[in-house]
Amino acid sequence: MALSYIEYTADGSTTTFSIPFPYTQQADVSVLVDGASSAFTFTSANTLSLATAPTSGVQVRIKRNTDLTTRAVDFSNGAILTESDLDASNIQVYQAAQEAIDTANASIFKDADGKFNAQSRLIKNLADPVSAQDAVTKSWAESGMTTQLNIATAQAVIATTKASEALASEVAAQSSEDDATISETNAANSATASAISATAAASTLDSFDDRYLGPKATAPTTDNDGDALIEGALYFDSATKVFRVRSLGIWKNISPSAADMINITNLGSVSADIAAVSAIKANVTTVAGVSANVTTVAGVSANVTTVAGISANVTTVAGISTDVTTTAGVSTDVTSVADIAANVTTVAGVSANVTTVAGVSANVTTVAGVSTDVTTVAGISANVTSVADISTAVSTNATNIVAIQGASSNASTATTKAGEALGYRNTALGYKTAAESSALSAATSAQNAATSETNAATSASDTATIATAFGDVNGAITTASNHATAAATSASDTATIAGQFGDLNGVINTASGYATAAAASAAAADATVATVHMPLVVIASALTNTQTRYINAFAFK
Repeated sequence: MALSYIEYTADGSTTTFSIPFPYTQQADVSVLVDGASSAFTFTSANTLSLATAPTSGVQVRIKRNTDLTTRAVDFSNGAILTESDLDASNIQVYQAAQEAIDTANASIFKDADGKFNAQSRLIKNLADPVSAQDAVTKSWAESGMTTQLNIATAQAVIATTKASEALASEVAAQSSEDDATISETNAANSATASAISATAAASTLDSFDDRYLGPKATAPTTDNDGDALIEGALYFDSATKVFRVRSLGIWKNISPSAADMINITNLGSVSADIAAVSAIKANVTTVAGVSANVTTVAGVSANVTTVAGISANVTTVAGISTDVTTTAGVSTDVTSVADIAANVTTVAGVSANVTTVAGVSANVTTVAGVSTDVTTVAGISANVTSVADISTAVSTNATNIVAIQGASSNASTATTKAGEALGYRNTALGYKTAAESSALSAATSAQNAATSETNAATSASDTATIATAFGDVNGAITTASNHATAAATSASDTATIAGQFGDLNGVINTASGYATAAAASAAAADATVATVHMPLVVIASALTNTQTRYINAFAFK
């Protein structure tokens, strides 16, 4: 039976439920209806009510979650221990232990036979299997069975077809025993072929399954059958969203090579040229077809000038007008080439780059898609360089900040201890005043000391103890005062450091030293308090004895 929760099966009408377990505060109690949190109100300390009756058959769980963010009682030195405080502290731990036990009992555990027991409950949020012996979900198993069923169905269709053929052969065999024998042989061959086809299909499936392993969260070390991985095996890394291939015994990403990345970078510097070339790609193609002629014309430019001086001869060309007409038919192409002569020269100079760009056209498209980000990074290149130059200083400052925080904590502790030491000092001064008053009273009664030699001797011994302890008190009070002053000074110095926090590198070592000194002063103050406390106990005990005896006044001297 659970100690911190109870489960009810709803009947469709009940809204009030009992709380059989104790709890410290109402906020520790919660209600889950069919696994979902539900609002409720307390009708008494032991019952609660839901606004609407849960659907019949669903589970209603009422449970306690003890608040463990803080301790129920924070004990302090010298405080009075009360029953209520002790009970509150123990109840918090007791209830937390009950809840931990209930959680453990409701979890999957190992039985005496070494097998895990899910206690007839469903298991949800199970990942897909990786190794051969991993647990599988219903969905994964059904998917695998459907695939195998489809294969078996296909083979069954083939087998049915072959069986029909065999039946037809059997009918034909009724008319001829020889034909029947042949048909029987054919049927046997068909059955063999079916078996071979089934085996081949299974082999093909296994071969594909060994080569493509499917999506995996981590790099597999064996194939889906638990066998060794083969070269060229492929899987999809669901964590990084990339395909990986098995090569030379290791997994490699299918991604751009270093050379490709260089080409992609180079494309950024000639993007304007690429755009220009793309706009005149038809002209580039035309020029490429007559590149030899273009080169020839460039080499005879002087001859062209000469032709201008022989215009009369041009008249003669009129006699070959048919040829001229033919040339005129391609004048547009000639004009186009003349208009882009500079571009043709530019393209010729970067022909290797054009070829490279064509090979990484998909990457160019990708870079174009993030051109805004590239422009942004280019605009803050100086900042990126600056951050890279001070990376060591940034790391150092982060470490120093942690150290300063530690120093601040030590300073706070030192200040607290200083306050405690001053408090104990004031208490010790009170005990000193009481001791001096008792000494005066003892001196007044000194005349009666002679009446009892035995009592006088005993009183002398007790008084000697008081004298020794009293000397320790004076020294301890002075030491406590000195340590308290040192602790306060260290705390003040550390506070000054915190005010100068902007100059991290300049004050880190100083702050660390003061923090160490503050911690040492606090420890010394604690030690001094302990030193003061013990003599005070001795004084109190001795003074109690003195009240019942006569004291020799000279013993205090």
